[in-house]
Amino acid sequence: TKTALGTYVEVLNAGTGAKPDSGQQVMIKYTGMNFDGTKFDSNVDTSFGHVDPLPLVIGQQGSIPGFEDAVKQIAVGGKVKAYIPSMLAYGMQGSPPKIKPYDNLIFEIEVLSIGTPTPPAP
Repeated sequence: TKTALGTYVEVLNAGTGAKPDSGQQVMIKYTGMNFDGTKFDSNVDTSFGHVDPLPLVIGQQGSIPGFEDAVKQIAVGGKVKAYIPSMLAYGMQGSPPKIKPYDNLIFEIEVLSIGTPTPPAP
């Protein structure tokens, strides 16, 4: 399904409850890859050296637009495969060396929890 923003989202599991809204913090497991299947980052695959869930506050531009757009399509326990056009990813600059300019990306995303963001430490 194509979202209004232009991300293509294949919902593998819609999850249960409400979908995340602006200002809410979502804890996420993800794997990012190029269209040729080459993984460039993951907190599921231990070879990338980080396995903690990724916190993302909806609406604070904490990720590329297509990633947040995909996250907003599912509730807790939900999983999607998101196909993100380059202009909703890293666009003309890319993210060298793993993501070339104008690369379209694929993310497998799982929402673990939705809640109130933790305030920053003083």
